[in-house]
Amino acid sequence: MRYYYPGEFKNLIESEGFKITNSWGGYNDEEYGTGRELVVALKSFQIL
Repeated sequence: MRYYYPGEFKNLIESEGFKITNSWGGYNDEEYGTGRELVVALKSFQIL
């Protein structure tokens, strides 16, 4: 298991060619970085 800080997690996702379309801090709509989880919606801009 790997722990990611909120900013580090976003940077990793974006550095791999994805765009974050929304983010939350948990499954109950907590603000990103404040809940126990890091939940993101993303889409790819790379041709796979």
